[in-house]
Amino acid sequence: AVWLGFKEMARLLIEGGANKNVGNRDNNTPLNLAVSKNDIEMVKLLLEKKVDTEIANTNRDVPLIVATWNEYIEIVSLLIDGGANKNVKNRNGDTPLHLAVSKNNIALSRLLISKKVDMNLKNDKQDTPLTVASWKGYLPIVSLLIERGADKDIANSDGNTALHLAVFHCSADLVKYLITMGCSLNFRNNAGYLPSDVAVGNCPAVLPLFAHGVANEPLPLVIY
Repeated sequence: AVWLGFKEMARLLIEGGANKNVGNRDNNTPLNLAVSKNDIEMVKLLLEKKVDTEIANTNRDVPLIVATWNEYIEIVSLLIDGGANKNVKNRNGDTPLHLAVSKNNIALSRLLISKKVDMNLKNDKQDTPLTVASWKGYLPIVSLLIERGADKDIANSDGNTALHLAVFHCSADLVKYLITMGCSLNFRNNAGYLPSDVAVGNCPAVLPLFAHGVANEPLPLVIY
């Protein structure tokens, strides 16, 4: 009934005593199925009936992870408001915010931050959402995270901070922004390199930013 979108039939079955958290062969519960189909009304019904929001399928994905990965922003909001663990992790240790950032989805990232998710949780590679955004060169998301309070100097498993990663990416605007926001210039990664050392071999164009600072440089325009 859920897979076919038959909302009233699903209601009758649940009210008649059917197991509302039963899983199929992939251990997808009715809620996971409704989420995967982006069936907002069915999700509302199932949450109204107090289904378990934390049952993972065989891929170890709970409904909130499925909704975030598919960028179903309204369902993400419904699930969190319905009590889903907003900091839940997938099999790679990624939280919903990691996934929204990796998709470069500003609106979804903003929603999750508004729901007070933990912005500094690390995945299995010890990356935070900020280091993911910096590695990918997503300046608007980097700006959003920092301005909402993310730790700007936290390092990943290689000891690289957001600034190291921006230099690796060779994004002058991103490097300029991070320096302007006060990211540490003196943090050494596991190989012993400062961000400026990384610039020598990867992005010499940004070296003047380290040598002279950015006090007189205009901030890059960030729109999100």
